[in-house]
Amino acid sequence: MKRYLLPLLMTLLLPFVASADAVRIGGIYYNLVSKIKTAEVTSNPQKYRGAVRIPESVTYKGSTYQVTSIADKAFSVCRNLTSVTIPGSVESIGYAAFSDCSNLTSVKIGKGVKSIGNWAFSSCRSLTSINIPEGVEIIGGYIFYNCEALRNVTIGNGVTDIGNYAFWSCRNLSSINIPESVDSIGFRAFYGCRSLTSVTIPGSVSGIGESAFTYCEGLTSVTIGEGVKTIGEYTFQFCTGLTSVTIPGSVTTVGKAIFQYCTGLTSVTISDGVPIIGESAFQNCTNLTSVNIPGSVTSIGFRAFYGCTGLTSVTIGSGVKNIKSSVFYNCYGLSSINIPESVEEIGEYSFFNCTGLTSITIPDSVISVGNAAFSACSGLTSVTIGRGVKSIDNTTFSNCPELEDVYCLAEEVPKVNSNAFEGSYIEYATLHVPAGSVEIYKGSKPWSDFKSIVAME
Repeated sequence: MKRYLLPLLMTLLLPFVASADAVRIGGIYYNLVSKIKTAEVTSNPQKYRGAVRIPESVTYKGSTYQVTSIADKAFSVCRNLTSVTIPGSVESIGYAAFSDCSNLTSVKIGKGVKSIGNWAFSSCRSLTSINIPEGVEIIGGYIFYNCEALRNVTIGNGVTDIGNYAFWSCRNLSSINIPESVDSIGFRAFYGCRSLTSVTIPGSVSGIGESAFTYCEGLTSVTIGEGVKTIGEYTFQFCTGLTSVTIPGSVTTVGKAIFQYCTGLTSVTISDGVPIIGESAFQNCTNLTSVNIPGSVTSIGFRAFYGCTGLTSVTIGSGVKNIKSSVFYNCYGLSSINIPESVEEIGEYSFFNCTGLTSITIPDSVISVGNAAFSACSGLTSVTIGRGVKSIDNTTFSNCPELEDVYCLAEEVPKVNSNAFEGSYIEYATLHVPAGSVEIYKGSKPWSDFKSIVAME
């Protein structure tokens, strides 16, 4: 047992001791590279304290060394460190270099810095502001993770990537500039930045990562530049303060649940050019009152507008082929809807409990209508079923007690489940069919259950 104890102890102590080759000069430890006369700041066995100013060069045994880098974890867990000044000679800041410096309030980064490693300033809970110079190209993953006091960040016009979790839970961050040089915003980059009030995403950004701004509850304004191609899943989910948004035509995918539970959202503009509205994209945006879906959209995803109870009108463009399951489920404020001739399939529960609808026209292009598609539309009085409909599924028009007239334009009787009109009192309603098909409908269930079947002129 004892023979394993010493190696284990050395492993545990390894992060807390300086490199064997490190030398102390003016209170700072360095790894010196004699051949090229460079110095790297490394860890202090007793931890750095107070204000630390890193010099551009140091002299050791008569030779001058240029300070060019800060090693991985060099200042990590230095909880009595209060400020640090990094000179222009430093080109790289290592992985977790200042992580968990809980009393660090001020950091000055020199203009020579080109790279900042992942987790570099994570959990620096007292840091309030920082300026990232133009020489930096990549803001690494988790770089300001959980810097809860951070209020202001200036990003230089040279940064191309904002990494995953870069500003995760910086709950006091109130402003952020994203320069035109940025190409991508990472996964959960600004997740939980609750004090952020506005953000402009320039057109240079090709992709916004999944959940990039989730739980930014104070966000009231978002500008998405023309040029942005992909908005990831859950990007603005639970941004309850957001009131309006415009999605530019350059966007190729409006991701899953992108604005889900944005309960303050009242206005959405979807520009022509957008081809897909993803699953649950606007689910439970309860204050959204109207939406215009342009002709470029070919697919409206599952539950895209589910629970948008304030929605009163929807215009669907001529490119949509499939209205998928539960798209407008529980939109009980919806009073008008146009279904264009391009639609071939209406999915199950797509208009379930849209109690404000009084009439609906299913165009000739539609082939099938799914289970419970218009079930519980209690205000529905009139339905027109187009010539192309071949099948109507279970409970499609069930529990529509105000139904008075159904116009079925198909000369060949569509295949209809026996409970398609269950609870809609069709024994008191009138079925209107083509003149030459009256007798066929009279001999087919459930059509024969209507009070009367009359020929249309």
